[in-house]
Amino acid sequence: MITRTTLLILSLVILVSPVTAQSREWCYIITDNLQPIPMHFGSVNSANGITAFDRDGQQHAFEPDSYYALSFSQTRWSPSTAGSRELAGTLFIGLTDGQRIRASIQPSDDPETLVVERKDGIRASLPIDRIRYIARTVPEPAQQSTASDDTLVLTNGDILTGFLVEIGTTFTIETPTGNLVIPVDRIERATIQNPPVHTPGTYIHTTQGERLRVQSFAADSEHNLTLTPSDPMYAQQPTPLFSLDYGLLAVEYKRAESYITNPMLADPIRITPTGDRSWTRSPITEHGSWMGAERTTIELPAPVAVRWSVPHNATKFSAAVNADWRLWTDNESSLLAITADGSEHTLWSMRMKPETPMVDILVDLPTNTTAIELRVEPGEYGPIQDRVWLRSTLLFVEGSPQFQ
Repeated sequence: MITRTTLLILSLVILVSPVTAQSREWCYIITDNLQPIPMHFGSVNSANGITAFDRDGQQHAFEPDSYYALSFSQTRWSPSTAGSRELAGTLFIGLTDGQRIRASIQPSDDPETLVVERKDGIRASLPIDRIRYIARTVPEPAQQSTASDDTLVLTNGDILTGFLVEIGTTFTIETPTGNLVIPVDRIERATIQNPPVHTPGTYIHTTQGERLRVQSFAADSEHNLTLTPSDPMYAQQPTPLFSLDYGLLAVEYKRAESYITNPMLADPIRITPTGDRSWTRSPITEHGSWMGAERTTIELPAPVAVRWSVPHNATKFSAAVNADWRLWTDNESSLLAITADGSEHTLWSMRMKPETPMVDILVDLPTNTTAIELRVEPGEYGPIQDRVWLRSTLLFVEGSPQFQ
């Protein structure tokens, strides 16, 4: 059993930079009211919190315990751009606590322990029961298999299912027909059926696709990033200080008693046509870097109701909903919460037209909400051009993430 390290309690100090506020990059600071605060970024670190500037150049300080996340432009990073920055022999390794590291696999004397090495030479040892996936590119949530067996997807497209008994420079999978040994260079993606674990702490998202739980960190206005990780995987060596030559994408602060997440990371659990339609196009995912997430915008290209699961202890939801103002459009959009007893509760509704193309939603969720649904109904003139986008989605969750 791996002992989780306790993160430092953070305090406030204000840092001042001579760069003018207007020349700085925009960022969004997210507090417990789920309304992103746009600011010009100054600096951020674990001891001092965030220094930022408003439109008028006025400096503001956010103590570490006053915010849940810091996110930059939605175009800073995507899985495709991260994957194109070749780091020879490296793989993305996703852990049960939500961390994602980028490293190469090294030989190991223990078949149940994965030894990896980052490009900076820092090594880590990972028991198999901490690993959720290993992949050549950041996997889409749908690729993080929901099957009961472990899964290997090979570079030629073949799929093997069974039980992974060994991972390393070769992978051994136990199948009904016997054990198969596959070299790592033939594996496109491996999914291991280890359940996720809610682990409080500070998580850093980087522009190379990593998500690291850290003990301390610092980033300046040029996104120069240094950090000290907080994880027992590095216990066999002195605690390393990473000095990364790629940038900060987001800071996520998960508390033991509450946290913020993006509910649209997972695929919808139900897609239903609305109006008089018997078929509808599936939602279209757009990529970016909202809260460091790979999915940031969902386009509903036609009248449809799309439903997503949420943790039953989620209490607030926020998002931006907009229609295409460039086109003639007219539809009735609504947001519903579905509770454990199956009942539906309308939380928001609006007729979306060119003169009212965008609205920010902030709603309290009923007790025992298990799903949320965005429903687009044809307007007065039928189902033509009833396109709606759902952006910047956030959930506030009290307690650890338990799904029903």
